[in-house]
Amino acid sequence: MSTGKSNVTKWLLFLLSPILSFFLALFDAFEKNSKLILILFCGLAGWLMFPYNTDLDIYQYYEYIRNNSVPNQSLYLQGLYDFMSFDSNIKDYYFETVVYFVTHITSNIHFVFLVFGLIYGYFFTKSMAVITRGMAITNDKKYLICLLIILFITIPFTSISSVRFWTASWMATCISLKTFIENKYYYLLLTPFLVFIHGTYLIFIVFLCLTIVLHKIPHLNAVLTILVYLSIPLSYLSMYVGDALYNYLPTPLQHTADYYFSEDNLDRLNVVGSGFAFISKFSKNLVSVFVYILIVLLLQRRLSMPKNNTGIYTLTLLLLIFSNFTMGIPSLGGRFYCVTIPLVIYLWFRTFRSNEYKRLIYLTPFVFSFEIVYWVYYYVRGTTGILNLFLPPIVSVVNFL
Repeated sequence: MSTGKSNVTKWLLFLLSPILSFFLALFDAFEKNSKLILILFCGLAGWLMFPYNTDLDIYQYYEYIRNNSVPNQSLYLQGLYDFMSFDSNIKDYYFETVVYFVTHITSNIHFVFLVFGLIYGYFFTKSMAVITRGMAITNDKKYLICLLIILFITIPFTSISSVRFWTASWMATCISLKTFIENKYYYLLLTPFLVFIHGTYLIFIVFLCLTIVLHKIPHLNAVLTILVYLSIPLSYLSMYVGDALYNYLPTPLQHTADYYFSEDNLDRLNVVGSGFAFISKFSKNLVSVFVYILIVLLLQRRLSMPKNNTGIYTLTLLLLIFSNFTMGIPSLGGRFYCVTIPLVIYLWFRTFRSNEYKRLIYLTPFVFSFEIVYWVYYYVRGTTGILNLFLPPIVSVVNFL
C-alpha cells in the first residue's frame, strides 16, 4: 500500500473508529500523519475517561476537582513556591498547574483530562517514533504485534488515567532515546519537568546522570547485569532498605516514603486475596521472568549491539537494580520496572531484529494472556468512556460537552 493510500486509510479509520486507527498508526509512528493520529487519540482517550472505579487514580483526581473551588492566583503561586522550595509536602505540581489554567477557561472537567491526554500523547508519540523506526527493518507483522503486546499491556494507553507517573514515564523514555540514540542532548533540558510532573522521577534523573558519565566504561554492563540478579533477593528486604535510606532522602521524597511505608498502604498491598488474586500474582511473575529472559539474551549479544545502544542498556540495568530493591512496594519498584519495558523492546529490535528467537517472541500472547484479560476488564469496568473509542469521535465529543 502506498504511503498516500495508507494515510487516507488511517484518517478514515480515525473518523469511524479511533482505536483501530491508533493500532494501525503504531506500526509507523515515525510518519507525520501517524504521529498526529496518536496524539489526537490520546487526547480523545483523556476526554472520554470518566471514573466508575474508586480504585483508579482518576477517581481521586475527579473528586479533587469537583470538591475544590477554582484556585485563585495567589494560592496557586504560593503552592508553586512551596514546591520549588523543596521544603514542603508538595512533591510535584503538574496536576495542580493544568487544573489551575484549564479551569479558568472552562468548568467542564473533561477539558482538563483532554489536556492531560494531549501532553501524555506528545511524549508517547515522540518515544514510539524512535522505537518503531527501529522496528521498520522487518516486515514480519506477527513479530511486531507480539512485541507491541509486551509494551502496551505493560503501559496501556489507559495509563493516561494516572495522569502524573505515566506521563513522566513517557517523557523519561523520550529523553533517554533522543539523548542516547539520536544524540540530541538538548532533550536533557526537559529533565527538571520530570520532577515537576512526578516527584519520584528525581530517582530517574540520578540514574540518567550516572548513565551519561559511566556508560562508556568497558564491561560495565556485564557487572550491572550481575548486580541485577543479585538484587532480586533483596526485593524481599525492600522495606528495611527504605527505612535505612529514609533520612538521606530530600524532604519531598520523605513525604512520598511516608505514604508508601504507611501501615494502611502496606496492608492494602499485601492482602492475600482469593484464587483469582493467586492467578494474578502467578501471571505477573511469569511476565517478569519472560522479560528477564529477554534481558539475559541481550547481555549475551551486547558486543553486537550498535554502539549508540550502550547508554540505553546501561540505563535499563540501573533502573532494574533499583526496581528490585524496591519491588516490595508495587507503587514504586513495580512502576519503575515497567518504565524499563519500552527500552527493552527497543534494544531487542536493534540487537536481534526479527531473525532470531522468533519462537520465544511468539509465546508473548500466551505469557501475557491473563494480563490482557485483566487490562480489558479493569479499565473498561473502571472508565466506561473507553468503550466510546470504538465509535466515531464526533459522537464521543458531543456526549461530554
